[in-house]
Amino acid sequence: MPDFLHLHCHTQYSLLDGASDIKALMDKAVRDGQKGVALTDHGNMFGAFKFVSEANKRGSRPSWAAILPRGGPP
Repeated sequence: MPDFLHLHCHTQYSLLDGASDIKALMDKAVRDGQKGVALTDHGNMFGAFKFVSEANKRGSRPSWAAILPRGGPP
């Protein structure tokens, strides 16, 4: 699947839900031949700058978003 992209990846900045190191995530995507990756951390965008920087170093296309909770009880 040469055009496959992960569009739902959480990093160490996705509190209680992610453990992926950004550099390791990007290295794996490049090894797998992916042209880009999407960062979708929960509740914050703390990793966005590092994510874009690491993607650009590898010639990968970064996409990013955040899954933000709405106010009030679930």
